[in-house]
Amino acid sequence: MNPNRSLQIIQINVNDAGKQMPPDVKTALLMGISAISRVLSMRSYNISQAKLPLAGETSIPDLAPSADRKQRLRESPLGKEPK
Repeated sequence: MNPNRSLQIIQINVNDAGKQMPPDVKTALLMGISAISRVLSMRSYNISQAKLPLAGETSIPDLAPSADRKQRLRESPLGKEPK
C-alpha cells in the first residue's frame, strides 16, 4: 500500500469513528498519522534512513539497469555496423 493512501484511510477512520473510539486507540492512530507524515517528509529531503520501506508498503521497483545489464548491452551486436 502507498503511504499516502494509508494516511488517507487512517484520517478517515479517525474523522468518522473518532468520538466512539477509546482515547488510547485514537491517540495511537494520530501517532501513526504523524509518523507516516514524518517519514514522507524525510524522504522528500532524501534522508537515507527514511528510504527503507514501511511494513506493508509496496515497493517501487528499481528500473535502473544493473552494471551487468549495461555491459551486455555494450557487447551486443545491436547498433553495430558490420565491418
